[in-house]
Amino acid sequence: MAKKWKKGTDGKFRPEEIPDHPAESSSASAKPAPAKELEMFDKAGDPTPELMNHNFTCAVTAPKVDPAAVTVAPKVDPASVTVAPKNELASPEEFGFNFRENFHGGATPRLPQIGIVSTAQMFKCGEDKFKDFTATILHYQLCNAWWEKTIEEGAGNVPDCASSNAIAPDSGDNRQCESCDKCLMNAYGSDPKDGRGKWCKNMIRLHILKEGDVIPSRLTLPATSIRPADEFFTSLFNKKIPYQIAKVTFSLVSAKNKTNVEYSKIQFEVLDTLKTRDEMLMVKRYIDQFKISFGEKILADEHAPAEKNGDGLKY
Repeated sequence: MAKKWKKGTDGKFRPEEIPDHPAESSSASAKPAPAKELEMFDKAGDPTPELMNHNFTCAVTAPKVDPAAVTVAPKVDPASVTVAPKNELASPEEFGFNFRENFHGGATPRLPQIGIVSTAQMFKCGEDKFKDFTATILHYQLCNAWWEKTIEEGAGNVPDCASSNAIAPDSGDNRQCESCDKCLMNAYGSDPKDGRGKWCKNMIRLHILKEGDVIPSRLTLPATSIRPADEFFTSLFNKKIPYQIAKVTFSLVSAKNKTNVEYSKIQFEVLDTLKTRDEMLMVKRYIDQFKISFGEKILADEHAPAEKNGDGLKY
């Protein structure tokens, strides 16, 4: 029974008992019904429908963390952070570097010489060796050169007699004749080595611009490659194609002479022709710029096989 204070007619407060509320009493005295145990398997050992339809819940309690053990990262001022610069690509021109300064005084260098490795069907230019390459022919010329001594006998770098047009000698300290056609050293059977060939070296100079190069190169073809070269230029003539606009792939094939000695013979293949004004104008500018270099004196490295140029390399 609960009590409450009630004011009487005489003005005094007296306690008064109040019966408990029936609903409140019944709820207080009522006990919760025991939870029904979940039937998991039936007699046959199979899962019961109650198990299959039951909604399982799992309560996870996070572990307590000691605040004293927590390390707080310090705040970082963005203004104090130094960001490493990106390693960006740059052009040499930005720093004033110019490849033209490779040659002192701006002088035009002697054109790089492409040699032929006679026993391996390979080209060689400096330390680079390659089986083939693509280039545009800027200029070509027939030429002759005669050395009184062989390389083994100590022949000099400059020929004793030479002609840059295969018509008449124009350099050398021991010119043999006024005309190449009448020269005995340019006749078959004059070669002291075998008595059949010519002592004078008949050659073709090809001044070419390889793909990716900025300076033309010189490829000097020996007498054994003159015929395929003549056939190539004749083929272009029949197709009305100027050789200056032909994109040509140069390669070498193995051949043997009458004494069964192996050598490398030039092979040409036209891949395409120049078609735009800009392409042809570029070729014309190269020809004009390097015209003087095309007339450079013939040196020994133009006729000596590349494997005999003293580099000590084996092929």
